[in-house]
Amino acid sequence: MYHTRALAIFDRTPARNELPASIHPLSVSQYRALHQSLLCDSIERFSNIENQSLLLFLREEEQEESIHERFPALDVRIQSGETTGERLYHMFEDSFDEGYKHVLLVNSNVPSIPLRIPESAYTLLDAFDDSMVIAPTQRGGFYALGLRHLIIELFSGLDFASERLYDNTLSNVPDDTCSLYILPTWEEMITASDLKRWYEKMQQFEEDQTVLKHTAAFFDQLKKQSFPFDTL
Repeated sequence: MYHTRALAIFDRTPARNELPASIHPLSVSQYRALHQSLLCDSIERFSNIENQSLLLFLREEEQEESIHERFPALDVRIQSGETTGERLYHMFEDSFDEGYKHVLLVNSNVPSIPLRIPESAYTLLDAFDDSMVIAPTQRGGFYALGLRHLIIELFSGLDFASERLYDNTLSNVPDDTCSLYILPTWEEMITASDLKRWYEKMQQFEEDQTVLKHTAAFFDQLKKQSFPFDTL
């Protein structure tokens, strides 16, 4: 079935040469496994939204085979570009070129967002031909970005590692070119301290363990390995 709306999951699994220092005491393999768990939970959750096409833009081509094994019907692409801005630009460009009228990017490390947030994003994008939606994170980035048309200037100089990513994105919006809507702030999984918060929350709320089953399984594996959560 053809849809005019596309939700594009933007894989935030870091390349091996891009791992932040703040992941300690997680190992490199554990940190990447965590992001794969978040990615799988995002795919399963966002596939529950009706009347949209679900796209996945992977960070690395080597992940594609394992994702197809788990989700054989999923439309999987590989991010292209050297910088954050280039990868975002090409993702939106490719999606609009395929005929989608509403393109909503959601980062893969926020699978816990309520589904009403992307659903409300679509409603806001429907409001005007020049609508744009953006959803800030607690660290100055954004976890979702929705457009009705490609704004080339929007992606200049963007960097996911910057604490001013959200502000820089807004400053790139040309004057009087769009109707801007701000979605609720949410918490990304980036550092080891984030890991502790998510772990403690999932121990308190059984529903989170059911909804985020891949992330819950990752935490169970860490517990079996006697991971030092108390030291985070």
